[in-house]
Amino acid sequence: MELKKPTGESANETATSQEQAPAQVSLRQRVYLLWQELGMVVVLIVLCIFMALFAPYFLTLSNLVNVAQQSSINAILAAGMLLLIPKRKDDLC
Repeated sequence: MELKKPTGESANETATSQEQAPAQVSLRQRVYLLWQELGMVVVLIVLCIFMALFAPYFLTLSNLVNVAQQSSINAILAAGMLLLIPKRKDDLC
């Protein structure tokens, strides 16, 4: 079986396609991509600001400690799943 050498045209097409600059991303696409990555963080910050303004005990130390204690169990489970799922060991019982 013989390997064919690339002709001048296909070699030029390959070089031309590699030399092309990446397409410009519009402002709308940039905002959409940024929202996909940071949207939940923005919502969380807005929600915390709203609660701090309308609930007088929201930003107290005892409330923040309580929230941290309650979310710690979910954080530990998420860390365990982070280690197991990439290894395809989905049985968590």
